[in-house]
Amino acid sequence: MRKLALRDEILLQIDKAARYIGGEVNAVMKNKEDVDIRFAMAFPDVYEIGMSNLGMMILYDMFNKRDDVWCERLFSPWTDLDKIMREEHIPLFTLESQDPVKEFDFLGITLGYEMCYTNVLQLLDLSGIPLLAKERTEDDPLVIGGGACAYNPEPLAPFFDLFYIGEGEMVYGALFDAYMANQKAGGSRQDFLLKAAQIPGIYVPSLYQVTYKEDGTIESFQPKYENVPEKVEKQLVIDMDKDYNKLEAPVVPHIKATQDRVTLEIQRGCIRGCRFCQAGMIYRPTRERDIETLKESARIMLQKTGHEEISLSSLSSSDYSHLKEIVNISGKDEKTLAARLEEHRREVHDRIAKEHPELAERFRERRHHLDQHLKERRPEVYELVISLREKERK
Repeated sequence: MRKLALRDEILLQIDKAARYIGGEVNAVMKNKEDVDIRFAMAFPDVYEIGMSNLGMMILYDMFNKRDDVWCERLFSPWTDLDKIMREEHIPLFTLESQDPVKEFDFLGITLGYEMCYTNVLQLLDLSGIPLLAKERTEDDPLVIGGGACAYNPEPLAPFFDLFYIGEGEMVYGALFDAYMANQKAGGSRQDFLLKAAQIPGIYVPSLYQVTYKEDGTIESFQPKYENVPEKVEKQLVIDMDKDYNKLEAPVVPHIKATQDRVTLEIQRGCIRGCRFCQAGMIYRPTRERDIETLKESARIMLQKTGHEEISLSSLSSSDYSHLKEIVNISGKDEKTLAARLEEHRREVHDRIAKEHPELAERFRERRHHLDQHLKERRPEVYELVISLREKERK
């Protein structure tokens, strides 16, 4: 069994301790000795917000499909735990292994909105990683930023070793391969950054000379070395069937998240041209996902998470050409729903019985309350669930 980074006494003192213990349904566990790269993926906000972020879900799933990479999650601690960690000198840790972030190869930070920038510094400080990239040594993780705000990286450039500009499905594989090749060759941190800068979409601030005008806008942007490209090209998933990472088993949060349901991305980009909308500009052009692929993904995710609702994710879902068809998929079929609920119940029951037998009685009590709720809300599904249980007993 994993040893938690926080003692029981601390968990009992803080609000929503479930934010920090990991072990959720669909969380990926690996042996750290069997992987070449350990990637700590951070969302610089609290657990409930970060666990609702679709980009983080997609990259977490995509990275962990590689046998040589173990991607783990972490989020900004709430103020109560932040205070305790500083007082007791507890380093920031990931949820899966509960290991300190400083032991990882990469620290990836999602930059979704400017209001989280101070939390980025909090993550670095609690991790024991020097705030400024130029002060980091060979023993520190490489800090990489991505997300919507990475399209304007200069305000945070001094704190990051590199930025990923664009959509994550495209060149992270090449970046990981370059890192492993550099490690095998005995290369330094600087050697890797020089190689990474040659990968399309990767911006390494330390390899560029940026000058500013008196009003704070950029005057010039020039590479310091000959083999560093003058321009960094944004990466886009053009073929949404071939290159898109199909999410099938998102992690189910321990506590209620902001988006407490299956999130199904139906398209990227937007046909509108609203000048106030940052996302509408940076995620152009509009690219739809195949309707049959979406139906299958929805069924699989409902089955593997136990959720009963789906959120259609896009910048303008009403513009999706198969909207009527997608909102009428068979998630409402009573037999399918009943079978899915029972399968999920058995999986959770077996896991609790194996890992936490002392909680078995509490699980049975909780199941009784859920059954009553189902009986009131969906009596036809409740009858089918009871029928399935009776058949199982026989």
